[in-house]
Amino acid sequence: MVTEKASFAPADDSHMPFDRLKPMQQLSLPDAVRTALDAFVTTTKEAFGDDLRSIVLYGSAAEGKLRATSDVNVAVVLSRFDQRRADALREPFRFAQAAIDLQVMFLREDEIDEAAREFAQKFADIRRRRVVLFGSDPFASLDVPRDALVRRLQQVLLNLTLRLRELYVERSLRAEQCAVSVAEAAGPLRTSAAAILE
Repeated sequence: MVTEKASFAPADDSHMPFDRLKPMQQLSLPDAVRTALDAFVTTTKEAFGDDLRSIVLYGSAAEGKLRATSDVNVAVVLSRFDQRRADALREPFRFAQAAIDLQVMFLREDEIDEAAREFAQKFADIRRRRVVLFGSDPFASLDVPRDALVRRLQQVLLNLTLRLRELYVERSLRAEQCAVSVAEAAGPLRTSAAAILE
């Protein structure tokens, strides 16, 4: 995987650095990630059928800027969550998790607004960095409340501060372990910085 460079996109959609509707083949992704994502999209469409509304890649993978420590984030938006249909996706999902550290948020379309209030920083990031792999764009008109974003940003930064102190005490004797800690903190810091700029 490639090293991610810091760059922040403004919230205004007209200045986005990537095309949200470009096909998977045009994304700048390692071959293994593209292949696993392609297979996951195909099996998700087969499993959920007409309950499936959208599959959206978000985060660093949507920008083609995966780091060695990055996971691959996908939102699967459904009209309803049917356990029987979800069962058909279990093995393909486990395979994709093992292959590319795929993290999937299974979200009903009627939960989007509430989820954006409760997980404001995550959804602000989805609003900034996403590519639709299947279906319509469920986040095109998403409005993340500012007060919720500020509150969540404060939580994330405090949690990161406390975690980094622990990691300093645990790992500071070894430079290579400190480097891993810094790499792990880069994603949350980058997302927080983008939220502050916004």
